[in-house]
Amino acid sequence: MKRITLILDGSADRPNAALMNKTPLAAANTPNLDALAQKATKLLRVKTIPDGLEVGSAVANMGLLGLDPHMYRGRAALEAAGSGIPLDPNNLYIRTNLATLTGNSYDTAVLSDYSAGELPTDKAAPIVELLRQRVFNSPEYVLHHPESFRCILEVKGGAKLYPMQLAPAHDIIGRRAADFSGGEKERPFMELQRRAFEVLKNTGTKCNAIWFWGDSLAPEFPKAEAGRCALGETILMRGITAAANIPIFPTEEAGRSFEAFLTEKADKAIAALNGGYERAYVHIQATDDLSHDRNPLGKRAAIEAADALVVRRLMNEVEGDFRLLVLSDHFTYSDTGSHGGDPVPCLYFDSTCPGNNPSARFTEALCDERYELTTAKGTVEMMEKSKNISCFY
Repeated sequence: MKRITLILDGSADRPNAALMNKTPLAAANTPNLDALAQKATKLLRVKTIPDGLEVGSAVANMGLLGLDPHMYRGRAALEAAGSGIPLDPNNLYIRTNLATLTGNSYDTAVLSDYSAGELPTDKAAPIVELLRQRVFNSPEYVLHHPESFRCILEVKGGAKLYPMQLAPAHDIIGRRAADFSGGEKERPFMELQRRAFEVLKNTGTKCNAIWFWGDSLAPEFPKAEAGRCALGETILMRGITAAANIPIFPTEEAGRSFEAFLTEKADKAIAALNGGYERAYVHIQATDDLSHDRNPLGKRAAIEAADALVVRRLMNEVEGDFRLLVLSDHFTYSDTGSHGGDPVPCLYFDSTCPGNNPSARFTEALCDERYELTTAKGTVEMMEKSKNISCFY
């Protein structure tokens, strides 16, 4: 029995005026997801974010992969692992965005773009080098640059500073940078942000600032059993799977259409499942990114593309019996760009025992209280039909 988990990252949302007060899932034309919901073995809602833990893809995807989300110690170290950076348990790792502030003074400037216009890697590289020379020129700091606008600051001997209070950039668009000064632990890093704003006055790009968020420590995960694989591209997914020893098969997205990207991702997932892997974790990031960009129309289009190019093929081309779990890892609101930790809609299909759910659709309507509530751990146990297999916690 093969097992497939399909994550439409951040696809759960709330009604948006741009979609006639529907959610992107509800507004999307998704005949394959609808057909799957109507014959789903179970329709349910999933609490992917345990109480007290950070609302985001790291905690949610750890749990859905069968890892204990309570072992989460922040996102930056996972992204460092996903970038091939050796981790040191004595050091602190901080996500560092190349960003855009609008205003002449740091004290009055507002954060207007968390990615400096999705700054490409080649344009970002000289800016990172300038920051290394003029801002992070102390031996306690190492500024890593995995890709694009995304950097990771490694603070030597900084583990004792964890946890810090650093606001995620995508949650505070339009707000004054100086309003997030933090406390005593954060103050030196706010000064580094202030210094960077002075150094990056004339980069020839949209980047004139940096923003710290997501501080973390090196994770310690047990190693996964053989027969599992993942399909994902983000640094975070590469880091989680690397730390858990799960092979990951990325698909190149740059320089091609989203449809071509999804087609190749589906090709790889089907080849893996038909070629010996028993479990595949298929992660699609675009639905979350478009939410952070406050683009509900683009999010709807991405959902429709995933339905046509991935869901349909998984249902029709995976050989033999299989179980398929489809869900969002968390809510991401396309009106504000922020995350939400409420239970997400989920459908579970077992090809050996399909259900009968006339007129059902895969939308946030599944979050209604009449549907069974479970946890990420519960979905893993449901997929395995055992509390002792493939669940690490």
